[in-house]
Amino acid sequence: MPIPSTSGLAAVVGGEKLKAQPNQAFFLYHYPGEPGDWALAIEGLEKPTWVPSLRPFFLEPGVSNVRTLEAGEDPASAYDQAIVSLQRQGASVYLPDLEAFQITDKAHLPDGIEAGAYIRATPTAGGGNFYHLAHELIDNPRRPGQRHRQKTDDASYNRWLVHLMESAVVAKPARRRGK
Repeated sequence: MPIPSTSGLAAVVGGEKLKAQPNQAFFLYHYPGEPGDWALAIEGLEKPTWVPSLRPFFLEPGVSNVRTLEAGEDPASAYDQAIVSLQRQGASVYLPDLEAFQITDKAHLPDGIEAGAYIRATPTAGGGNFYHLAHELIDNPRRPGQRHRQKTDDASYNRWLVHLMESAVVAKPARRRGK
């Protein structure tokens, strides 16, 4: 997974560096056969629709089959065993490649957010990056001691999830017989 783009800077009010602790990069995965991995979404959609509940997989070396890279090694090799492990447990790993999963349709993004990777890296005031979904709007604290605020734009996120199902990136929920 290449390092996420910083085109999420518009998510921070005024474009200044975010006053938050850096966090780990991640990708999203999903267990399509698990009933609990689906949610009924309404906001931003024409009718109530079942959408996948995508989970974050944090790329922290030494945790959950993510290893530390040697110099010059392909970044994807740090987590390739983690993906195999998730798939053996029934997960579908849909979105590890940020370059392949660009969000280009403005309807799938909050107002004011540029097209780009579904995960954004926003530089923090203390150095490092704060990784977040393109659908998360972030506001810097106004007073010392306050924490940053994050709010997901549910309407654009739900439209993006429906798009992922319509384009067969994520399988649609299976219908249960007799129900």
